Amino acid sequence: MEKLSSQVHKGIHYIKLADLSKGQREAFEKWLDKEHIISIMIENSIVKDCVQFNEYDYWFESVYSKKKSPTSVKKISPNRIGMSFNNTSTENA
Repeated sequence: MEKLSSQVHKGIHYIKLADLSKGQREAFEKWLDKEHIISIMIENSIVKDCVQFNEYDYWFESVYSKKKSPTSVKKISPNRIGMSFNNTSTENA
């Protein structure tokens, strides 16, 4: 899960959607409002399918990274760690 660095042209920090991995691109495009896709004129050429870096950065940190990190802890049976709940003692209750 690698985060892209921004490219800069005339003070505009952006990424090109084509530079994302397939998985990131698909997930980002599902999340992204299409009106945020921009085109940038660079040396008489129009570069399409760009997004301002702050949109990508927010998505990566707030949405994508959280989905990829473990959010649930696998439960371990008490008997597997040397404990038993069959004890009728109330000392620790």
